[in-house]
Amino acid sequence: MSIYNKNAFLIPEDLIYLDGNSLGPLSKSSQSRISNVVSEQWGKDLISSWNKHDWFDLPEIVGKKIAKILNASNGSITISDSTSINLYKLLNAAIQVNDKVKAKKTTILTDNLNFPTDLYIAQGIINSMGGDYNLKIIDTRACDNPTDAIVNAIDDSTSILMLTHVGYDTGYAYNIQTINEKAHDHNCQTIWDLSHSIGALNVDLGKLDVDFAVGCTYKYLNGGPGAPAFLYVNSKHQEVYPVISGWMGQRNPFEFDLRYEPDASIRKFRVGTPPILSLVSLDAALTIFEKLNMLEVEKSAQLLLDKFISGVEENCPQMNIISPRVKSDRGTQLVIQPKDNNVSSYAIMQNLIARKVIGDFRQPNNCRFGITPLYISESDIEKAIDILSEILQTESWKNEKYFKISTVT
Repeated sequence: MSIYNKNAFLIPEDLIYLDGNSLGPLSKSSQSRISNVVSEQWGKDLISSWNKHDWFDLPEIVGKKIAKILNASNGSITISDSTSINLYKLLNAAIQVNDKVKAKKTTILTDNLNFPTDLYIAQGIINSMGGDYNLKIIDTRACDNPTDAIVNAIDDSTSILMLTHVGYDTGYAYNIQTINEKAHDHNCQTIWDLSHSIGALNVDLGKLDVDFAVGCTYKYLNGGPGAPAFLYVNSKHQEVYPVISGWMGQRNPFEFDLRYEPDASIRKFRVGTPPILSLVSLDAALTIFEKLNMLEVEKSAQLLLDKFISGVEENCPQMNIISPRVKSDRGTQLVIQPKDNNVSSYAIMQNLIARKVIGDFRQPNNCRFGITPLYISESDIEKAIDILSEILQTESWKNEKYFKISTVT
């Protein structure tokens, strides 16, 4: 089966979409499935759809499909809430595991390449605990090898390690195996945010012995805006008591017992009613991955990224490459920055968007492009480079209309 399948998505023919690391495009299968669920299931079958169309079990049904992508065991993944809320659940679960085995070790280790929201969640939990734990944020931005910096920072005071696998603003990818081995040598629980790697990189949760993982589904998985996130719990930790004891995680929610008793399965981490329309969109979008080998997807994405990098170096000398050059050290996004600090990446990106090359802007002054072989071809990369080169040479980005700041960049 060919990996390139742009025809499976509703992407305008003349548009080069390089922003799947922010929001994946709408698949035709999702469009069709949502339409059917709205008109036939919700529209005609109404409340009977919870049983007739497996609405109630859909979070775990979809979870099995994501488990296959991540080579995780069945029953280890469910779909529920947002990435941030799921991280809140998992960080509390890791604290619970830690407190049982080594109560005196209370340092949560992370870094400044992490997605800011993940740090906010950790800070909120620590504040609510009255300072029993502390958050240690190490500076890996200036490091030649952030993986080594993390490994060297793990010691006997580290209780929990919380990292984003692929940095949202640099594209750097940590070596999960190397870091996990050091963490487990120190009896430290690991939590990985896979938001910028799932669906683009080959991540083998079973082989890597990850303790907990979380990630969104609306980027490279193309679930749709606001699609619910996934959470993964290693089988050795599934005895933990959920910090948010919600109705859908109850052993038998329709007994309406006033006392909470968690389900024995991964379902215990569900909280409220699942968002069915978003879930069916995600479920349909995942059919694209059913026959794909993630090793081949990653290989193809990296070849496209290599082509993009070499093209920028050759044709856009005004720009610096921020993303790592070594394949094993990066995700599948290109981050570039003007060599001249007076040149606005934001304006450059708005000019590119006006020319139907879609990427996004990230602080401090970066253009960011997400690469996936599902709907991006070599000719797309070539055209994008040509347009970027022309914009830089003609300085068309200086038009004042490209400096108008939008709410979402």
